Amino acid sequence: MRRIRRQAPDYRCKYLSQVVLTVLLPGAGFTLVEVAACLVIVGLLVSMVTVSLSGVRQIHELNDVVNRLQTLDKQARVHARRFDRETRLVFDMDNQGVESRLGQESYATIQETTRWDVPAGFELTGVRIKGSQQGWADHEVEVPFTTGGYSPTYSLHLSGQNGEERFLIFAGLSGHMWSSDSKEQVDAVFSLLEQWPSS
Repeated sequence: MRRIRRQAPDYRCKYLSQVVLTVLLPGAGFTLVEVAACLVIVGLLVSMVTVSLSGVRQIHELNDVVNRLQTLDKQARVHARRFDRETRLVFDMDNQGVESRLGQESYATIQETTRWDVPAGFELTGVRIKGSQQGWADHEVEVPFTTGGYSPTYSLHLSGQNGEERFLIFAGLSGHMWSSDSKEQVDAVFSLLEQWPSS
């Protein structure tokens, strides 16, 4: 049989590679300035991502508030039809809350009231009801719902702490909601509605 001789490791090659690296890369590693520059770049990227995510979170929270207001309107219409009793949504801009009152004001002993508070960071700044002479109200406004679940068409002005604005229009007959970012568009809609006998 043929013997296979084991070759001893060539230490000369290893030594030569180290010499070449030392010659070609005499300053291997990072200087303090380079490390500081990298840290600054990483910090800028993290801040950009944080700002982007915070904007997404604010939009998500604003949509949650809009969905909650839409749910309150739907519940008021359903309760009015189901119990055959007049219902009212009371928008309290002074205390930043919305109350749903089932029953007439004169029947205080059997009146049921539930309240929802506007989350921190958002504010109800105005309510406009079709047919109202005062335009945009900024204190307490009641929106009545008949036993059939109908109400006058009304609009809510919702604002956020970072300047976000949302105008919600609720159709009186159907309860369908439209959303707009422009007060001028909402005022134009109400100007047209005022010319119609009922809506």
